[in-house]
Amino acid sequence: MESTTDRFWSSFQNNFSNLRIVIEEARKDLNSPEKKQKVFDSLNNTIHSLLDYWERVKKSSNISAETKKRMRAFAYANNKLKHEYDLISIQDRKGGFSFPIIFPLEIEEVRYEWSDLDYIPRKNSNQENDFQQYCRFLKQKEIINSLEDISSLIGTDLKSKLLIGNV
Repeated sequence: MESTTDRFWSSFQNNFSNLRIVIEEARKDLNSPEKKQKVFDSLNNTIHSLLDYWERVKKSSNISAETKKRMRAFAYANNKLKHEYDLISIQDRKGGFSFPIIFPLEIEEVRYEWSDLDYIPRKNSNQENDFQQYCRFLKQKEIINSLEDISSLIGTDLKSKLLIGNV
């Protein structure tokens, strides 16, 4: 029988799968406000579902220290999305080309990265620690790669420690 914890994990996986599709579509139409909004919506849903799952399993002694550190980075991103009214975006689109054009022309692949959030003040030592983890694991790194990494780490914890269904 599937537990609620299993369902939260499945929700994260489904949202993450959708995020991959939405980002791929957005790469094809860089000027579409609708596609930019879809990237934001999908990333927001993915982070929230990851943190919903994390709330269920974070106190388990079976989770690796590496997973815990990386999840503090995602918790920081999630908290900034929810509580920072000055936050413009949690992601940046990099690559493509821009004007003025300089020759020889080199067009980088379009990628979506976690934003630099240095400008947001930290109110206490817990936020400072989470910010340091954000800088270490997420800041200016590709969103899809970082989510693949945490999914893999959690998946390893799940398989080796049987966290799904036992939390």
